[in-house]
Amino acid sequence: MYFGQKSITRTAVMTVGIFAAVVCLGQQKSANNPSSAELLAQLRSDQWTARAKAYLQLSSDAKTLNNVQVQEGLLDLLDRENQLIESTLRDSHEQVGVSAKYGEDYGEYVGELGETVDSFANWNDAHQVCIFVRESYDPESNSRLRLWLTQA
Repeated sequence: MYFGQKSITRTAVMTVGIFAAVVCLGQQKSANNPSSAELLAQLRSDQWTARAKAYLQLSSDAKTLNNVQVQEGLLDLLDRENQLIESTLRDSHEQVGVSAKYGEDYGEYVGELGETVDSFANWNDAHQVCIFVRESYDPESNSRLRLWLTQA
């Protein structure tokens, strides 16, 4: 090999290496920052911690939170969490609540989820109102007051 060929080969290898590093970093970034569609899919996870993590990522960006599909996904999530709370109590004959079964963090997550959904809820939509009616009681929640005012 001639001196010039070694230089070209070395440059080609370095270029390929840099390109591979950029591709890997791009893949790593997308893994760390999933898309809204991926986060919406995670809202259906069997693990409440995965659902909570997806909720937090979706709700942290105002633009994402204004997306109708995200709002529908969060409303559906609140409905399913309410059903889980009810079924946990029912299955234990009202002896074990979700805090005992899943921990205090679960209750805090569901409370925050309720507040987030309340921020964009359509109180003229009977389906959405029914979801709030089934929500666990939180004396500090504005949604209970709104619900009472809409019925008065």
